[in-house]
Amino acid sequence: MARYRKFWYNDDCILDTKYNVVLYENDKGWEKYEKWKSKYSDLENEIQQEKEALLKWNGGKPTEVNGITRYYHQNGKIYKYESDDVKLEYNIDGILIKKIDEKSEVHYSAELPDKIYESYKKNNLVIEEYFDKEYIYKSSLQRNNIKVVRKKLPNRKTSEKKTYVDDVLVKHTTYYTNTNSVNSQIYNDYYTEYFTNKKLRAEGYLVDDKPDGHWKFYHINGELESEHWFIKGKFKPKSRSSVYFENTELNFNIKHG
Repeated sequence: MARYRKFWYNDDCILDTKYNVVLYENDKGWEKYEKWKSKYSDLENEIQQEKEALLKWNGGKPTEVNGITRYYHQNGKIYKYESDDVKLEYNIDGILIKKIDEKSEVHYSAELPDKIYESYKKNNLVIEEYFDKEYIYKSSLQRNNIKVVRKKLPNRKTSEKKTYVDDVLVKHTTYYTNTNSVNSQIYNDYYTEYFTNKKLRAEGYLVDDKPDGHWKFYHINGELESEHWFIKGKFKPKSRSSVYFENTELNFNIKHG
């Protein structure tokens, strides 16, 4: 910790924290400060930077120059920048985390250098995009309260798309990343799943994300593979499951107790 501390608005005096005494240039203790400053130049730079940071901070009050308002963190890093058209916000390390451009209607924020969130208007839609090393989100919010959220994981075989109406999920679709064809889809609680050749693989209703009612499964050639009856994920009592060969012939039946 530095022995001395500088005052915000006065350059001809300094505080000796060891004795809690204010020293002026003509005081005897000033010569000791000059020697200390020469010996500990790094600490001198530190207390000078601390002073400059506090001057910028200004007790949390903004500074206004030529119509531009600036706020600073206590460490001297800029916190907020405001003009007629542009508003910027920074984190405590001085990294831009939010930008609003009223003139071009472009908004974006970056929480960390490797994470960027963008929001902008295009064709009467508010489009949101989120990027980082692991995944990409894309959201489009239409004026009729329909929101589409896309999520893509680079190292996964599938990506997903969710559709909301008034913030209620009504459709959930996953895609094969390499072909962009549908892998599975939930629309109004009806589930469908597809092979990579785009043929139907499974279909049926969901209740609380569990199979319910009549479900059908298919071979890759499109023929029926099996059919079952469920009640919230469990086989319906006294129901029968049927399993078929790819040539449509019955393989066997199972009756559930």
